[in-house]
Formats: sequence, structure tokens, C-alpha cells
Amino acid sequence: MKYDPETKEVTMLQRELGMPNGVAVSKDGSFVLYAEASFGSAQKFWLTGPKANTLEIFATFQGRGDNIKRNTKGEFWIPDNSNTTSLGKRFSENGKLLQTLTLSEDPAIRYSEVQEFKEKIYLGSVGLNVNHVKVLAGQALFYS
Repeated sequence: MKYDPETKEVTMLQRELGMPNGVAVSKDGSFVLYAEASFGSAQKFWLTGPKANTLEIFATFQGRGDNIKRNTKGEFWIPDNSNTTSLGKRFSENGKLLQTLTLSEDPAIRYSEVQEFKEKIYLGSVGLNVNHVKVLAGQALFYS
């Protein structure tokens, strides 16, 4: 949905989504990404330009994509959680997979947040019985 604070109107942009979450806006504001956990994908909805108001698949996952986070370079981190592993995937603005990190092979820990900040990666997880936070640091994390 889009809200216009001047007119106080809400416009429906997309309908019948498959458990959408993790909304992130591109660095230049031209598109928004959201994960659809039910369909194992991330969608790109164009806000401006020649593709405005159109939708395209940004990425697909082995498991379920979760909360999308943008870094300062305009790239996106998206968790990919299957029944066996939790991965962190870094994508370019064009949807090119740049990096994959194994975050957990413990079925009880599935990370829902992957946030890059000042050469560290912060992970967050919320589960039925497990709340988990982890910090990864070091140059080996980036551009591998």
C-alpha cells in the first residue's frame, strides 16, 4: 500500500501476496523489494521510471526469504531459511547474487535479520523458544 500524506489517501499497489515481509526501498527510491515467504521469492516493485507500477521477480530461494536490509552501497541482504540451513545472501540492486554466508545449520536457529554495518554483520532470530543474536566480523565476510 502507498500512503499520500498530503491527500491522506491509501492506494493498493499489489494484492494476493504470499506472506509478504521485509520491505526495503532502493537507495535511489526507484523501487521497493519485499520477500514472499510462501513462494520462496523476493519481488521488485518499481515506483518510478519507465517500469513504474510493474512487478518482477528479484530473487528466488531454496527456503523462505525474510526481512530485507539495504546496506550503504545500495546492496541488499536477505536471509534464506530452509529446513536444514539458514543462509544470508547479498544481492546487487539488479538482483545479482554477490555473496552467500551460512548463518546456521542448527534447525532451532533461523535468522530473520541480516544487517551490515561498519564491516560487521548483525544477525537476529526470533523463534518459538529461541531468540538469538550474533555478530560476524572480518574482511573474509565481504566480497568472497
